[in-house]
Amino acid sequence: MVKRADLTSLFVSQVEREIFSGQYQAGDKLPPLREIARSTGFSRSVINAGVVELRNKGLVNVYPRQGVIVADWRKQGTLSALDAMIAHDLLDLPTLTNLLDARRFIECECAGLAAVNAGEADIRALKEILALEEQAASIDDKVRNDWLFHVNLCAAGGNITYVIIINSMRTMIDTLVRRFYEQPDVYSFVTAMHRDIVTAIERADESRASLLTLRLLRHGENAILEQFEPAGQA
Repeated sequence: MVKRADLTSLFVSQVEREIFSGQYQAGDKLPPLREIARSTGFSRSVINAGVVELRNKGLVNVYPRQGVIVADWRKQGTLSALDAMIAHDLLDLPTLTNLLDARRFIECECAGLAAVNAGEADIRALKEILALEEQAASIDDKVRNDWLFHVNLCAAGGNITYVIIINSMRTMIDTLVRRFYEQPDVYSFVTAMHRDIVTAIERADESRASLLTLRLLRHGENAILEQFEPAGQA
């Protein structure tokens, strides 16, 4: 027997695809919930739970006596909406570029802050991750270690809001980084850059830490964008 949570996820996934593919446009009204239940076979309780989830992602608005209206996700969408777009392989080039720009802005700022604010424990944590990177064999290990490095880099900067934002991007970033690490000779470059960034932080060289992080992220962005295939062409 399929659990209600799984059925809700199936319903949400179906509507997400219809929104991101353009079948539903901002301002469109979804059919009445009883009609959706009749046409899809989902129960009203599953649909109601799904609508709440879609609203929390910024994909729909619910108005009394008006029903469920598709939102403009470009203005109301949350990071969960971007997660869903990547999961459905419906990410477009402008949105991907925006995502990479935002990450770069935050992490370069965090690297500079880390050079100013990092304590001994922060630097020790980063060095421990460098040691893990040297032992990584599988892509799973490389992706996990890469994530650990970047989130600890942000944490070393001391701005908790930046850390929370980067943590919210984890699913999206992991997906992109996994594709990145499928390319040969990438990992050795990344780990060398990580070591240089930690050295700059340890020497309290704010400018160099930021510039090295910029170089690292630009390298990754270029590789990801070269691999990118628009939705429907993969």
